[in-house]
Amino acid sequence: MNKKQQFKQQLEQLAEKFGYEIQNVDFSHVTASDFVTEKEFDKVDIEMTTTDFSTEPIETTEHKEYVFDGMFQILVEETGGRLAELPLNNPYRIMSTMLLIAEKGGETDEAWQMFYVLLGHISGELK
Repeated sequence: MNKKQQFKQQLEQLAEKFGYEIQNVDFSHVTASDFVTEKEFDKVDIEMTTTDFSTEPIETTEHKEYVFDGMFQILVEETGGRLAELPLNNPYRIMSTMLLIAEKGGETDEAWQMFYVLLGHISGELK
């Protein structure tokens, strides 16, 4: 299994665990480069008081799903579909952070502000 297939499989498994389906994501640009280092991503984790991917299920509601779907669409648009350029461990952290924001914050200004901090960091590393 190549890196592209591994990334896609892991992302789909994570999404499925929370009842989501990943659609229309471009996995054609997977590279071995380390665009977002774990050390750098840990800074965002600390700032947002989140943790690494947790195996505890997050209860979803339509409202939370709506918020997460909106965040995911913005993430894909802003990164130009280049999510696959991230190291394999970071998509788990990104998605779990987004799920945590949607679950804890919902449609609040604070939740969207945390999301845009995350998005800005990812976009900056991809440029």
